[in-house]
Amino acid sequence: MKQQFPGEEKILTALMTAKPEKRDELIQTLRLLLDEARHQAGCLDCMVGQDLGNEPRFILYLVWKDLAALETYMGSESFRILLGASSTLASPMAFHFEAVDGLRTGRGAPPQARDPVPEPPLRSAFS
Repeated sequence: MKQQFPGEEKILTALMTAKPEKRDELIQTLRLLLDEARHQAGCLDCMVGQDLGNEPRFILYLVWKDLAALETYMGSESFRILLGASSTLASPMAFHFEAVDGLRTGRGAPPQARDPVPEPPLRSAFS
């Protein structure tokens, strides 16, 4: 069994703006896809936020235990549906990938030694 080292987690964020007439359909699709992602092996956290101004902008936030788990998700039917939904229900998505650093795991440089990262103005769009 491979040893899990702190900081191996991979974060996938995706930003999308729903087409005005497709907002409700996008929310319904995201609910289903997030439920599927939560049950996939290696998913540590999964959520969607919506712009506080009730704009049709959404951010998906998924944390995977390691690169292998993220790659498995990206090869899944669920991820293909997400990509399809983004092209038909929203403007093109912007993806961002990152590795978790010492701040999330409680290790590494103290917070004052790092540049602060502002929290995005999001509220949960789903229960």
